Amino acid sequence: MNFVDKSAMFPEFSTWVIKSMAFEAGSSNAGNALIVDDDSMMHFIHKFLLSRFGFKIFVAENGKQAVELFQAGQHFDVVTMDFQMPVMNGVQAIKKLRDMGVDSKILGVSACDEATVKELFLEAGANDFVTKPLTHDKLASFLKNI
Repeated sequence: MNFVDKSAMFPEFSTWVIKSMAFEAGSSNAGNALIVDDDSMMHFIHKFLLSRFGFKIFVAENGKQAVELFQAGQHFDVVTMDFQMPVMNGVQAIKKLRDMGVDSKILGVSACDEATVKELFLEAGANDFVTKPLTHDKLASFLKNI
């Protein structure tokens, strides 16, 4: 049986584990977090990180599903929102959520590091933007500033 060394695939993986486990013990009930991304690997990474900060995790595959969750009465304290997704992209979803009066803290996340993508997210109503991959340090910085 061959095992894949995750630390080779994700160099920060070991650091994430150590730092996340060192996060204060009192954060076991940080609230609800919604991951909005069509990529299952991003689900894994974001779930891993957010759960280490004490969040209960929910997932939507696209912006439309995220909007529908809020319309159904769900509340999320934090949302990580991808840019490019089928059906409804992240910027469209954020605009719709803000128009609905949603005040959740939204972190725009994209593999595209162009300044225009960050501008689009912030103009739509995101609280901040980071490039993928989301890391412990990027998430900690976002959570500290909200």
